[in-house]
Parts: sequence; C-alpha cells; structure tokens
Amino acid sequence: MIGKSFARAFVCMAMIIAIVASVPREVRASFAIGALRGSEKFDETIRSDSPWFFEHGEFSMQGINQYGYTGTCGEAALANAMNHIFSTSYYTENMLVKMAVDHNLCTTQSDIKENLGGMSPEQMMYLITFLNNVAGTDILEYSISMNHIAENVFKQPEYSMGGVYVCDNSIELEEDDVAGVDAVMMVTKGVPDVEAMAEDIDNGYVYVECVDSNILWDFDRAIVESVGMKYIASNHWIAITNTIRDKTGKLLGFYVVDSGTGTKTVLKDKMHTMIFGLPNEPITDAACIRINPLESGKAGR
Repeated sequence: MIGKSFARAFVCMAMIIAIVASVPREVRASFAIGALRGSEKFDETIRSDSPWFFEHGEFSMQGINQYGYTGTCGEAALANAMNHIFSTSYYTENMLVKMAVDHNLCTTQSDIKENLGGMSPEQMMYLITFLNNVAGTDILEYSISMNHIAENVFKQPEYSMGGVYVCDNSIELEEDDVAGVDAVMMVTKGVPDVEAMAEDIDNGYVYVECVDSNILWDFDRAIVESVGMKYIASNHWIAITNTIRDKTGKLLGFYVVDSGTGTKTVLKDKMHTMIFGLPNEPITDAACIRINPLESGKAGR
C-alpha cells in the first residue's frame, strides 16, 4: 500500500518544470543528453565533458541518466547521501537508475512521463543492498573535499558567519575499507522529529527524506491547486547531510542536497512542515531512510 502510493507521488509536474527552467540552455546542451542515452559510457562521458558537475558529489539537477527518466529524485538523493558519507563523487544518479531498472526497483512503465524513475521507500531499501560491499579503492578514485558545505551555508542570507557552525560528519575511506552502509526505513509515526533527526546527523547519520516540494520551493498554493495538484503532500526525496547550529548549539536548520532546484539550506521550522505538514493538514505518509556507514574499519562509527 505504502509503496504504491509513494511510487505515484514522488514526482510532480511542478518539480520537472522547475528543474528545466533552472538549468541554463548552454549547460543542458553541453550534456548532449539525447546522444548519450542508452550508452554504457554515459557517466564516463559526463565526467569528461562536464567535470564541474561532479566537483562536490552533490547533484542538484535530476534527469541526467541514460534512460531519459525525470522522476529520479529518489536515485539522485540516495547518490547524494552515499557521496556525502564517503566524501566522494563516485555515486551518480545514472548509476542508481540503471541498478533500479535492472532490478525492477523503480517505475519504468507509466502514461505520465514524469513518473518514470520514481521509487518507493521499500524499493530504495532494496536498492541500497546492491550498493553495499563496494571496494573502497573504487570510491577513492573520486575523493572530494567537504569544505564547500560551510562555505555554501555562509552564503545564505538567513545565516551569518558569526556564531554559526556546520556539523562535519563525513568520513574518509582507506583502501582496505568496505564502502557499505546500514539503513533503516521509517514511515508515518516512526519518522523522527527534526530535533531527533539533527542529533542523528550530528552523530554521523545521513537522512534521505521524503518532503513536500511545494513547501521546499515556496510554491504559491493557489497556483499549485489551480492545476489540480495537492499542495501538502510527500512528493520529493532529498538528502539531509548536515546540521546548522548557533554558538550555543541551538538548531537553526539543515544543509540539504536537492536535485530539484539546488536548494542548499532549510530552516528548522520549514523542515518540520516539509516532512509533517500543517497542524490542520498533516502529511499522513511521511517516510525517510536513515543511513550510516557499516562498522568496518574507518567506515564504521
């Protein structure tokens, strides 16, 4: 029941419009997506032609895959989460979409094009099993620095340099480490509140969370509802990687990786609404997956 409802809901037309509108024409052209679709060397070509896209292992644009699927926020969010945990740009949306297609773990048949690639929490949990036990040497080739996270936070108008700090919870692999993760799926009343989630993140976890994209992107409610879409709904996956606190330790917000519009930071109260809805309009199908490195060498905590 949950799986079917999530598979239908995880991509909305407004998100696709926002993605396309936010990408400069020259960038879209540089990817030469049409020519690359179906190619086994898709990621290799993207890395070669547009290396900046992989600079931080944060993919703030979805739909970059060999199938042309655009409903791939789940795969992109999981790739972003895995990259953050292991300080790498090894994992890509395309890699995860291909795994999902090969193992029947995402929507591949739909009359609505924007649903293609969508996945439920259960499907994501299965997909994670195929990502485990990847040799650390494969990931080390794509090692990256996490210094950009604090820099991005300080660029946001809602935060200032004085007294604001960002939790650094990424790890560095060594060649004999196993790049695997433990994952726990939580749904409905089992989804932690933002304070509990923040504590987990400070302790080395990363969350792949289903949120309301309309709240995340500040869409106008009247416009959303005028096209027949529900305004309060779990319809988009994002990765939540770091907390943002003041000098006293008070939680201010979160650093996120969003494949829809590239949003980087979300304030605490807004995050609560994105996950749980409004008091008179609660989200009843909240879901998240909490991920942490396996207890193996430096990849464990």
